[in-house]
Amino acid sequence: MSISLNVNGKAVTVDAEPDTPLLWVLREEVGLTGTKFGCGVAACGACSVHVDGQITRSCSIAVADVAGKNVTTIEGLKAAGFRPEDVGVAM
Repeated sequence: MSISLNVNGKAVTVDAEPDTPLLWVLREEVGLTGTKFGCGVAACGACSVHVDGQITRSCSIAVADVAGKNVTTIEGLKAAGFRPEDVGVAM
């Protein structure tokens, strides 16, 4: 099934089952590997992305649930000039 979304400011259409976790679509279909798999139960935050400005655990949300929404990954934050310390990440 074709699903359209906006990733890091670009329109993207992916061919995925509607219940596929957003994490795997971002990594395998879109090719953005900055978002990581951690625990798989939305507890650790390794898979965090912004969906319409809200932090969302991409391992526990289906790609169909973000159709037509704006998704920002770590790559999108970097492109916008954010540094890890700007978003509360210690290096």
